Amino acid sequence: MLLRVAPDLLPPHYVNPFNDSEFVGTPWSEYTLNHEAQEMATSRVAPGQLCCKNIKVLMIAPKTHTNPRQGCCKFDIQIYRNPIDPVPNQSVLRSAETDNFWSQWGDVNTVYTRGFGIGNHSFPRFFDPNNTLIPVVPNPNPPAITTGQGAGPSALIRPLYLRSSHTYDTPAYVLKQWLNDSKIDFVFVRHSQGCNIAMQVLQQACSK
Repeated sequence: MLLRVAPDLLPPHYVNPFNDSEFVGTPWSEYTLNHEAQEMATSRVAPGQLCCKNIKVLMIAPKTHTNPRQGCCKFDIQIYRNPIDPVPNQSVLRSAETDNFWSQWGDVNTVYTRGFGIGNHSFPRFFDPNNTLIPVVPNPNPPAITTGQGAGPSALIRPLYLRSSHTYDTPAYVLKQWLNDSKIDFVFVRHSQGCNIAMQVLQQACSK
């Protein structure tokens, strides 16, 4: 079992345009992020390198549009996302992602992390044992600005998500289960752009 945290694949700090890294608060940021992820993947793993391996991926507040095929590997992905995460998915021109969007990758767990502002994107809040994650589901009667029955001020302030009666295993519990499973060869734990890098790695390493 190898827990792939991969510090050498950690992306640089993106939000400060005055440091020496790439600033991605631009319309072309998706190209910048994908180029970085592809470059990291192709320089560190060979085609087919993970063939026949059983791989688990834990994606926390993911930001990617790369969805690799299984190829010669077997991998399962668990996604934990906060629906009020203020960080756009790779580009300010992209619309907010949904549960249905992320279900293309794997099992989706949508939770409020009790953060504030950018704290709703924070990795530690998903793993903090003192922070209870709140499962939520889309409101079937979401905010509306249309006219007709149900319109008016009350329609504007309805929440987008409601607390769910469904319970999820915490990311920490899922990770512990995986690490105790001798049949699993690799575990990837990634956050934000790190998820994009991991998807590029799987696309490269699971294709002969």
